[in-house]
Amino acid sequence: ISTLCLIATIGAMAVGTALADPISATTTLTSGPLTFSNFSASITGFGNYSPTSVSSISGNSLSPMNGDPGLAFTGNFDAFGSGSYGDVALNYEAAASSGTMINDIWLGLSGATLVGSGANVTITECAYSNAGHTSLLGGSCLSVYDPPSSLTGELSLGGNYSTVYVTKDIIYNAGDCSDCTRNDALRVVD
Repeated sequence: ISTLCLIATIGAMAVGTALADPISATTTLTSGPLTFSNFSASITGFGNYSPTSVSSISGNSLSPMNGDPGLAFTGNFDAFGSGSYGDVALNYEAAASSGTMINDIWLGLSGATLVGSGANVTITECAYSNAGHTSLLGGSCLSVYDPPSSLTGELSLGGNYSTVYVTKDIIYNAGDCSDCTRNDALRVVD
């Protein structure tokens, strides 16, 4: 049984040589036996934050170190200045090829580049059995954050699925940061 593995790597790093595609409803990415499609995103925030447009977010497939398939998002997710925050909500579908099933999700955060006291990053990921995102799998969602550092999480979905519908909420916050002149929160979310 193959595992759906969605890793969040936070830090000032490049995606590498892989070409990234702008996220849109027509974007399709393949990683091993998984195909990721039907992307949508919304962005909200306050103060100084980026990205401010979905067209600034790109995605590409990758194979994490443990060999499970994965997906990377790039977009210079930043909030800087007291009271500033950004929130990117991504939705997409992960479908397994014939003979492969999805049975868990894993989310990891290598740490965020936080400048100033009070800055923080939280990523929450939920998996659903239906496109309407009403039937939550595994009984809960995963969250990773910095600070305090809770950098990895894994969730069994409670069964084997050929298709999983994912929401990923990326919040980068300088809202409680009185001494922030910039907050390079994250560059890549895998």
